[in-house]
Amino acid sequence: MSNHSNNVNLHVFIIDKRMVDKSALIDVFDLDSDFMENEEYFREDTLELGYQNESERCADEVYKAHKDIVDPVERLEKMLEDVPEYSNGEQTFIIGNSNHSGDYKFEVTDAGEKIVLSIAFVG
Repeated sequence: MSNHSNNVNLHVFIIDKRMVDKSALIDVFDLDSDFMENEEYFREDTLELGYQNESERCADEVYKAHKDIVDPVERLEKMLEDVPEYSNGEQTFIIGNSNHSGDYKFEVTDAGEKIVLSIAFVG
């Protein structure tokens, strides 16, 4: 049995195509407050390595796995495919955790120099 209450969450981000790097994903990982502010869910060395929180570290790890993709729209889409199942070894990202949410969908829209990212999930 899941704990989510079937509220629909919609988040929209405007991303500069030149900035499709870890910074594009930090706000996405920040959707899960455990990755942003609850240090008990951070890996032991996250702060020691210079990351401000687990969101920044996870975003950096996902970006590094896809940084060689030249097209920024394709790179963002590939990075977002990794997000729902992302785990830092102890904590699974909320969107991929069926106890807290479900039906994660994202839409990436090429808008010239910008990308519009829409993320919806039931939570």
